[in-house]
Amino acid sequence: MNWKKYINKSSIVLLSVIALSSMALIFFNYYVIKITASTRGYINGESNYSKGQKDASKYLLQYLESESESDWKLYQKNMLIPFGPRDFRLALLNDSSRAEMHRALLQGRNHPDDLDNYIWLYKNFGHFPFMQEAVAIWTRGDHYNEKLDSIAQYCHAMIAKDEKNELDLSLVKSEIIRINQELSKIEYSFSDVLSNTSRKVEGWLRIANVIFVILIVGGSGTYFIVLIKRLENSEKELLENNRKLEEVNIALDRFAYSVSHDLRAPISSLKGLVDLLKREDEQEKLPVYLNMMIDSLNRQDDYIKNILIHSRNRRMVNDFKQVELSVVVDDILKDLIHYEGMDKVEIKVDLPDNVVTDENRLKIVMSNLISNAVKYRDDKKVPKIEIYSKRQKGGTLITVKDNGIGIEAEHQSKVYNMFFVTNNTNKGTGLGMYIVKDAIQQMNATISLESTFGLGTRFDVFIPQYDEG
Repeated sequence: MNWKKYINKSSIVLLSVIALSSMALIFFNYYVIKITASTRGYINGESNYSKGQKDASKYLLQYLESESESDWKLYQKNMLIPFGPRDFRLALLNDSSRAEMHRALLQGRNHPDDLDNYIWLYKNFGHFPFMQEAVAIWTRGDHYNEKLDSIAQYCHAMIAKDEKNELDLSLVKSEIIRINQELSKIEYSFSDVLSNTSRKVEGWLRIANVIFVILIVGGSGTYFIVLIKRLENSEKELLENNRKLEEVNIALDRFAYSVSHDLRAPISSLKGLVDLLKREDEQEKLPVYLNMMIDSLNRQDDYIKNILIHSRNRRMVNDFKQVELSVVVDDILKDLIHYEGMDKVEIKVDLPDNVVTDENRLKIVMSNLISNAVKYRDDKKVPKIEIYSKRQKGGTLITVKDNGIGIEAEHQSKVYNMFFVTNNTNKGTGLGMYIVKDAIQQMNATISLESTFGLGTRFDVFIPQYDEG
């Protein structure tokens, strides 16, 4: 084997494998880093949240002492900061617009560059345990902030009405301090959950990097070995394909010889009959000769049609769809209404089933089986044909049964061979059943034969069950 002609292709394939593995590594690193950056962004946001809440509590306590509207406004301004993340969480739950989410995050004093990362992490990992735990902590914190704001609003209303003396300031201050303490615990817990997650993800990243490097190096080496084996196998396949091509060429030569022979036979017969007609003086014999000429032309016409059907069947792409068996057979019987001997045959049809298959190929199969049953009828008895179907496990069985002349046992294994015609009849072209077998294979179906010479023949076609499309 000349390895030089393969070395460039091998190098390109090898580099492609390494490049794809490297791209996968970059892709994984990018998303892991994005997760880490997003979780750290949440932690930074918690710092703003905590500072805003603490400052709001400080100004609220000052306001209770000073009753100054400037302290009250400072409380409100700082309380907007923890309420921003609350509004963001609610916007996510309600699938609000991205602009609404951005507004809420900016209210919480988050950096504009981090806003989309917050949304991305929540939407893609909101169902993960670490995110669910963080959101649950976050929600508890929002409840405490709302409770703190309710106390503040109540105190502000009382002071505005000049009813401060009705407030138990020591109790109110104690409650504010208690809420602050609870919020501090919640804020620490929130940061701990996301910090632990960030550390775990970074640990996974290190492990993944090691694994990917091993895969890249090991995979490249393995692929190189496999490539060598493939090249060896391709050479064997090439030799095998050459052998098959030679067989195909031999078969084509045989096919061309048989076709030319069988196409010329009716022409030779016609030429002989024409020559007889030239020399025949008895007018009563003319119809006999003309009928013989028509028979010869019909055989040639059938032969040419079968060749065309075979060629079309080989080129057709399967088009599997829902097919009504009764409609297919009804169309075939209408086409065969003028077929020789059709008027002598009793045909019983019971086809309640639909199948998913290639309708054109099914028509080829059924048309050949039905026309053969008519062609090879036994005129010594009333010719009968039964066509019926029934459901079976995994598909549908279609049966064409006749009481015709039957097929001798020694010929039954050859009926699907190209150009096979039994010695006891001169009716066939030798292509019909070959075309049937070929169409059956294209449909992924099966066909079986039972026949007793002198009693009749039965063909069973099994159509596997498929979903439409």
